[in-house]
Amino acid sequence: MMTHETFLGLTATEIQGLAAIASVALTFVLVWTTIRYMKLTSAIATPTRASHEHELDLARKEAEQERAIVVIAVASLLANLDGMGKCNLVNEAVTKTLPDRVPGPRVPSEILIGYARGISAEVCFKLACALFDLDAADSRLRAMKQGNLSHAQLAEIAEAAQGCFKAALKNSEECHALLTKEKA
Repeated sequence: MMTHETFLGLTATEIQGLAAIASVALTFVLVWTTIRYMKLTSAIATPTRASHEHELDLARKEAEQERAIVVIAVASLLANLDGMGKCNLVNEAVTKTLPDRVPGPRVPSEILIGYARGISAEVCFKLACALFDLDAADSRLRAMKQGNLSHAQLAEIAEAAQGCFKAALKNSEECHALLTKEKA
């Protein structure tokens, strides 16, 4: 018959010994499982880390390309506006030699402004102002080309267009200075 000192025919000391053996065995299982988990996690994390580094490298290259596009567009603006700001628009309107449109960047304004936003807020603002002034000058040139304007009307529109060209040139120069400063 069983007494309170025995359980399934085992004494308390024997039960404590079996519990200690079970505890040690479970500790080994836990250590083995933890090591296996760490190896699997490391095997998964290594390709993920490499993938993130590759994506960062691609993002850096894309940002450099976008910056180069903005720099080229601003340089093109500067070259085109320098000539437009110096010409006599009234004489060109009278002699019918006004350009069909103001030569601007070949990349759409929205894309250029988006790229410039990635460089800095100041560059974005100055470029947007230059492009806005360029559009304003272009609309004034179109008004001058419509004809049927008096010499005084032509002179007034030409003066406004010249002001727009000068403002666009000033903003382009400031944008170029910011881009040069940002690169350094």
